[in-house]
Amino acid sequence: DRLLTITARAELERKEFEAATSRFTRLCRKQWGDRFKYVLVYERHKQRDAYHAHIALEGFYDVNILRYLWHRALGWKGKGIAKGTDSPGNVDMTSPRRGFWNRHKIAAYLVKYMAKGAGGDMHAKRYMASQNIAKPRRVTFWVPVCTDPFWFIKEIVQEVAVTLALAVIWGVRQSTTTLKLKRFG
Repeated sequence: DRLLTITARAELERKEFEAATSRFTRLCRKQWGDRFKYVLVYERHKQRDAYHAHIALEGFYDVNILRYLWHRALGWKGKGIAKGTDSPGNVDMTSPRRGFWNRHKIAAYLVKYMAKGAGGDMHAKRYMASQNIAKPRRVTFWVPVCTDPFWFIKEIVQEVAVTLALAVIWGVRQSTTTLKLKRFG
């Protein structure tokens, strides 16, 4: 339903940023319990060489509470929400708007960042998800090899990834997909 982007003012190393996002999700679970369901994708800023995260959320959450919890996760000890140069980071939230951000577009946006890689480190984990999301059932499809198999596979994988993201985030479709190649003839 919503896309959240969290950033840190300081240029944190990947492990530091992952630790901060982990603290943030723990604080959110403490605040909202099992209602807090999310899928988080890391991205490295091009200009600053710092990380930020895109988070898909289900339902409504007060952005001021989210901002307060993110500041706490980054080590803010002051009262209330830090503002201006005192702020250790920022939280931006996009709410669903008719014809612009919807579940399908949010899922496609997250898949794009998962496919881009984890900020240059091909072996790093690219996403985090809450554990209270139901695991989908596995379904296998056989894909024929055609004249240009790479294009065909890329198109199918992109569509399947969006479908899976929708399933994981919002339970739109309760199945996962396995692609297998089979040469006919």
